[in-house]
Amino acid sequence: MKILLIGNYLIDRQESMQRFTNMLAAGLVNLGHEVRVIRPEPFWIKLASNFAGGLAKWFGYVDKFLAFPIALKQAIAWAEVVHICDHSNAFYTKYLQHVPHLVTCHDLAAVRGAMGEDTDCPVSTTGKILQSWILNGLKQAQLVVCDSSHTKKDLERLAGGQMAQRSKLLLLGLNHTYGQISAAAIAQRLQAFPQLDLSQPYLLNVGSSLRRKNREGVLQTFKLVCTKLAAQAPDSDYLNYADDANAPEILGSLDQPDNSIAPITNPNPQQMQLVFAGSPLTAEQEQLAQELNLSDRIVQIIKPDNNQLEALYNQAFALLFPSKFEGFGWPVIEAQACGCPVLCSDRTSLPEVAGSGAILRDADDAAGFADAVLEIFNHAQKRQNLVSLGFANIKRFEPAIMIQKYADIYAELLHH
Repeated sequence: MKILLIGNYLIDRQESMQRFTNMLAAGLVNLGHEVRVIRPEPFWIKLASNFAGGLAKWFGYVDKFLAFPIALKQAIAWAEVVHICDHSNAFYTKYLQHVPHLVTCHDLAAVRGAMGEDTDCPVSTTGKILQSWILNGLKQAQLVVCDSSHTKKDLERLAGGQMAQRSKLLLLGLNHTYGQISAAAIAQRLQAFPQLDLSQPYLLNVGSSLRRKNREGVLQTFKLVCTKLAAQAPDSDYLNYADDANAPEILGSLDQPDNSIAPITNPNPQQMQLVFAGSPLTAEQEQLAQELNLSDRIVQIIKPDNNQLEALYNQAFALLFPSKFEGFGWPVIEAQACGCPVLCSDRTSLPEVAGSGAILRDADDAAGFADAVLEIFNHAQKRQNLVSLGFANIKRFEPAIMIQKYADIYAELLHH
């Protein structure tokens, strides 16, 4: 088949969407299909530097809404099937009414926020207009593929009941070959971050500093963990594992003989760190960390590459992910693939994605998350069971499974 993928405007830096498009393109080529990727090009926005004021956004709109449709119409003539890889570009469906096409819908948080629903996604006046265009574009789509059951239900509720027949559920695949690596590889990849003490355990949070990611809840949870660890007697499995002949299995993978986690020979609860990987903390989050007296125990690793992130997952005591709203939740399965236990919220898509390989708590239940951390800290076998369940869960997210299912959908559309 000749498949045209519509990707995202690179200036918007929607990295997860770019990874999805790239993964899809590479996988389809491997299946023998002809694939072209087209996206709005940053031509007019480059002129914004010649003008005073905040004109970049408006020049970007020219690239997206005036220049790109011309290129799109030309590209459609080649394609047998067109796939809009991110629903935020759904307004392009009006140009696709005479060609088999589909849209992948990752989440409707911004659409819901524009409609006045509480999704922790504040939307400006122009943003509300844009989100209405996106929703209308989804309504016009021949088919919408949703990443999660939660997003599919949102789509049917917001776009109308007719979308039940014009939408499908298809879970995403891992967008990188994450897995367990050796202790030596961990140390080598993380040597650029001397502030990270690999001789001590740390909790990991991955993602942005958007309100819905709930980094405030992460900080509050970590404060409770620190307080509880300081108060308890030093008799946990974790603290005593150095004297255990089976020590490597306590912190590593049951499925891998050579333990992946770097050795922690003298763990000290007073030195546990909290690592934020991704976007930097906001000024308000920095202030909260200071008020909680946590600043000296926080490590920020800004935009790590895939290899560094893989090492962070491998070494982490657990992923702490109390997000309030997700369309999917890639960090959950990335962590599971690396043998990192997952503690995440029970909201939106996360229960479906995490499966039985995570401890779930309400996003606002900092005390519950702290108790969960202590539970696996004090009982090594419970932690290891969580790791094993995570390995079982990620089998559902093999990229090849997702790619083949998309190829099957294209064939259905083409012969409909």
